[in-house]
Amino acid sequence: MEIVARSVAWFGIVGGLPPSLLLFVVAETARGRVLGAAGLLAVAALFSATTRWRRIAIAPAVVAVAGVLGLAWTIPRNAPSPGFEGTPIEASVWQLVPEVDLVKLGIAVAVWIDPHVDRAQARRIADVALPIYAEIPDHPRTALAFAFGEVFGSVRDGHRYWSTPRQEGAPVLIFLHGSAGNFASYARVSSALDAVVVCPSVGFGLYLNSERTAAVVEDARRFAVETLGGDPERVFVAALSQGGVGGMEVARGAEWVRGLILISAVMEPHLAEGWTGPEVFVMHGEADRRIPVEEIRARVATMARTATVSATYFEGEDHFLMFSRRSEVVEAIASFIDRGGEEGDGDADPAMDPEASGTADREVDVGGDREDPEAGSDPDAELDR
Repeated sequence: MEIVARSVAWFGIVGGLPPSLLLFVVAETARGRVLGAAGLLAVAALFSATTRWRRIAIAPAVVAVAGVLGLAWTIPRNAPSPGFEGTPIEASVWQLVPEVDLVKLGIAVAVWIDPHVDRAQARRIADVALPIYAEIPDHPRTALAFAFGEVFGSVRDGHRYWSTPRQEGAPVLIFLHGSAGNFASYARVSSALDAVVVCPSVGFGLYLNSERTAAVVEDARRFAVETLGGDPERVFVAALSQGGVGGMEVARGAEWVRGLILISAVMEPHLAEGWTGPEVFVMHGEADRRIPVEEIRARVATMARTATVSATYFEGEDHFLMFSRRSEVVEAIASFIDRGGEEGDGDADPAMDPEASGTADREVDVGGDREDPEAGSDPDAELDR
């Protein structure tokens, strides 16, 4: 029995020390540092229990439990954030620390587990993503709880963030997040649009079940139109990263989608081939390591054979251009929505709205030279997610 107890204790020590120490070091808020410290004290208690000083193990254990209980007692209430609101989120273990600390912890861990993220890339992500959380000072409850919950087998839909303009009858934008969950920073960035914006949470964001995705998006559309007063004739779908899978599936099968906007998005070959959905606008970074731009150019060329597709490629930008080129991305989305998802004159910035290079497709490289949309890699090449 003692051997089993020691094994469990060492399992806790080995499994608990790295994340606790990392959280304590990188946390930006006092809550994050308290949880990190509580984890370290728990590790100290377990270690003491495996040595001759086991009698003193109770002290750090009590302090650790007290710290966690204190965090649980003071979990922030549901409240509107600057620029956007959200469906109430239940209190849970995932709400013990603010989302900004979870993001910082995730960036630190990504260096070790994500082949697309090295130390330089991690610093880059932190530089462009973390400042947005300074605009959300109250640190509301995080929707990442639905992503973490799905990892552990709890699938729950129905949560959404939203923002509304001052005038009634504004166009609607449904924003689909990428993998790892519905970050509040997405809602904050998209709230700058003069539109009814709804950002539904779709679990971890892998979009493996097309029927589930369609139901979530339809629920978001009805909420935007019936509750928030959006224009039912001007409903657009935007998708980021892995959300591109869900966005393309929905737009291809729903007649009410006026236009599809893909930002640093996965574009599956089988969805791009023979595209029969609405007009598509693509924004992608030329230095994207996760989804190479050559493959996106190929998908654009494939879709342009059967539909109207426009694309803007950002020189030197990576997978996180939604944050690094925030204002330009928002302006480009607004321009596309103003056109109504159809080719026309409009008031778009020339840099974002180049002259048509063909009857079905147009393309511009921001900071670079224009290229033939038909050029690029094999349209049927597998997409590296």
